[in-house]
Amino acid sequence: MKLVGPVRRVPVIAWVLLALGAPFAVLLVVVSTRQWYPSSDQALEVLQIGEVGSERSPQLGVYSRWGWSHPGPLLFYLTAPLAAVAGNVGVLLSVGTLNAVAIATAAVAAWRRGGAALLTIVAGVLLVLVAAMGIEILIDPWNPGVVVVPLFTLALVCWSVGERDVWFLPAMTLIGSFLVQAHIGVALTVAVLGSTGLALSWRRARAEEPALLGAGWRAPLLFSLGLAVLAWLPPLFEQFGNDPGNLTLLARFAGDPGDSSTGLSAALRVAAAHLGLPPGWVTGLEVHAFDLEPGGWTWLGALVVLGGAGAVGWCARRGGAPDAARLAVLGGTMVIAGVLSTAQITGLAFQYLLWPWWSIGAVLWTSILWSTWVLVADRIRAHHAALAVASAAAVALLAGLLTWRAARVEVPFEDTSEALAELVPDTVAAVGEALPPG
Repeated sequence: MKLVGPVRRVPVIAWVLLALGAPFAVLLVVVSTRQWYPSSDQALEVLQIGEVGSERSPQLGVYSRWGWSHPGPLLFYLTAPLAAVAGNVGVLLSVGTLNAVAIATAAVAAWRRGGAALLTIVAGVLLVLVAAMGIEILIDPWNPGVVVVPLFTLALVCWSVGERDVWFLPAMTLIGSFLVQAHIGVALTVAVLGSTGLALSWRRARAEEPALLGAGWRAPLLFSLGLAVLAWLPPLFEQFGNDPGNLTLLARFAGDPGDSSTGLSAALRVAAAHLGLPPGWVTGLEVHAFDLEPGGWTWLGALVVLGGAGAVGWCARRGGAPDAARLAVLGGTMVIAGVLSTAQITGLAFQYLLWPWWSIGAVLWTSILWSTWVLVADRIRAHHAALAVASAAAVALLAGLLTWRAARVEVPFEDTSEALAELVPDTVAAVGEALPPG
């Protein structure tokens, strides 16, 4: 389905891509002029990033308060090159670049699946999501925030794999590995998305090809396997080089966490709060699972949204758009995985552990909007041009707001960074003078 005819399609696409790129361009330029002295968890991450390529090159991810580390160091490896060139600010620039790549990948997937119409929908959803969660999160290396945008992208990539767009398989492998290594809390959601995408692809293959490993799949599969091996070599080296290895510690913790988990009831309350009206990904909702008591209207709103996603997806399938229905299936599986993941959170489920619900809600609403468009597009063909103008104006307004915020962005813990800027140089100089020569 195309939003407008061929004459107007290219200007719409160019306008949408410009709207997506402008906030990032301003953000990266502004950040490059700043000074940043990290503190708290970010400081520990920067220390590990600085060790990439040395004898102490990290083989694991961020350390957890539960006595194990998140599975892998991809976040450190991908941010190390710019950090080596630009110092601490290079870490911020690297994270911003990673999020820009994730958004660009989502845009490509949207264009491949639905042309200018879906590209406009995805651009609008992403801009609202970033505005709600705060543009600062796009440069912050803290691992709970790093996963939000790539998790949204992964859903569209897995959908593309389900549609047998075979060269999205390496992207699915790399993004999925990055997410799991950065934060174990999204591992189940990543696994469910990947397996659902492959299952949908296999189901289509039964009718279209005699086997999944057809000529079109062989090269992407081999490339994906190579990426997976490279991505997971460091954690595997650590696992077999230590007793117990980190993967063993993770398995033991899963079997006996030593503290109570959030539980299914609280997880359902979290889902209702984020999926109800207004959606949590639009308002930037931040809640703790342990003190959350959503009201009746919130539960009703969540049920309406979930029921609506299923209904319009089913109608789209009946109307000759099974691809839209498959996106609805992926959205539904994300919700189920999100509930199960939230239920298994050990200890107090603070708000930052629930940030993946922003991604889940955004994917669900992308499904709703796309299925709805597929159902009504032919009926309102005479109004396509007007809708194109209105959509472009809305995207431009959101992009303008984010660009304005990007121009005023603060580095993580800016007050603490400014205080450290006054203390660190003199402290380092004094320590250097006190050390013996050599």
